Amino acid sequence: MNREHDCYDILFTIHCEAILPDGRRISEITHRKTEEEAQDEIKGYIEHIVYRNEENGYTVFQFVNDDGELTCVGTFPYINEGELLLISGDYIVHPVYGQQFQVTSYEELEPEDLVSIERYLGSGAIKGIGAVLAGRIVRRFKSDTFRIIEEEPERLAEVKGISEKKAREIISACIQRCSADQVS
Repeated sequence: MNREHDCYDILFTIHCEAILPDGRRISEITHRKTEEEAQDEIKGYIEHIVYRNEENGYTVFQFVNDDGELTCVGTFPYINEGELLLISGDYIVHPVYGQQFQVTSYEELEPEDLVSIERYLGSGAIKGIGAVLAGRIVRRFKSDTFRIIEEEPERLAEVKGISEKKAREIISACIQRCSADQVS
């Protein structure tokens, strides 16, 4: 028997107890794949979190990369819009919502360019920094933005719209964010 041509279908069933905001229930998702198929890896940004169950971490979000936009589902301890991720998982077809990417594992990546740094800061990941302020911070400090925030946070007051008091609030929010990330 030739092992190269010997493929077995495996039925994966994922049971969910999620109730969406509009009252619809996701109760079962079924996907059929061959034993030889590997999980896909995709790198991109969390564009928008559509739904999150705070009790169990089940999350539905829009994921964007150079290939376009994709709806992703999975259980996450904590993620934010604007984060750059490398996700692994499988494409599935939900009976109501259509094609989705079922995330089985992920890795948070450091933003790689000025646009991604601005996107991350403007996502609300750090309390007190919105999209406009993120743009000003990145324009002022460019690729040194994270180093400034971590090593010389008092310099944030050099940015128009950030007082010394606001800089201290941002520093406090960064410390809280780092603590939350280490617990997750």
